[in-house]
Amino acid sequence: MTDQAARLRALVEARLQGGEAAKGGPRLVAVASGKGGVGKTNLSLNLGLAMARRTGRSDVCLVDIDFGLANADVLCSVQPERTLADVLDGQCDMKDAMVLGPGGLRLLPGIGGGRGRPSLDEQDRSRLVQLAGDLGEAASVVLFDCAAGIGRNVCAFTRSVDDLIIVTTPEPTALVDAYALVVAVADAPVVPRLHLVVNMAQDKAELAEVQERFLRTCDLFQGVTLEVHPGVPLDPVVRNAVRQRLPFMLLDPNSAPSKAVDRIAGRLLGLDKPTKRRWWSRLWS
Repeated sequence: MTDQAARLRALVEARLQGGEAAKGGPRLVAVASGKGGVGKTNLSLNLGLAMARRTGRSDVCLVDIDFGLANADVLCSVQPERTLADVLDGQCDMKDAMVLGPGGLRLLPGIGGGRGRPSLDEQDRSRLVQLAGDLGEAASVVLFDCAAGIGRNVCAFTRSVDDLIIVTTPEPTALVDAYALVVAVADAPVVPRLHLVVNMAQDKAELAEVQERFLRTCDLFQGVTLEVHPGVPLDPVVRNAVRQRLPFMLLDPNSAPSKAVDRIAGRLLGLDKPTKRRWWSRLWS
């Protein structure tokens, strides 16, 4: 176990200190939330689609590591032959297990229904980071849809990526848990780039108030930089898309949530620049 821990730490430090470009591998982005029910998986899926559209290539990958509750494949009507379990068990390569989903997004389905592993152990985390990094030119970005919560497993994995997107809603419990996730991750010796996305905000005023309150709290931590992205507004199109098992980016590309996610993708890819301070924005869709 000690050797595995040392190996994982070495992988983390190599990526975050040298940068993914320096390593020649894809950019690793984790999407996490302090609690469930904030739309994390839906955001991960549609963000992946938006990034694939922005790049114009089928080299953006989404890996569902929400053990027991993996459902990214359900949200886009994909019926996989292989899952993440096959990759971790050495039955196939990560690239071979991926399926081409709608909009050119590549998806590695997770392990749902309590089958197989209950969670990622240290060896699994190390293997995932290594396999994703080894994709090379086959992937420009790998998004990881993490389990909800601030458990040890989630916190440990989010420290091994280049970027961590924290998803929350204006609900007080969601904000408290999102802040707890920031604290847990920021306590590590090496911290990924941190991003905040507020989902399901009712209007611009609520979004701005939530963003400002969250940033004021995070300012208590010296050296922690949090980039705030455009909020994703509450909109019936999201629920309609879930019912139809179709990403809302495809169901209605001109909807407010679709436009917001597209702007987030542009910012993450460096194609769009914030109109205000780098880590502060009150942009709406």
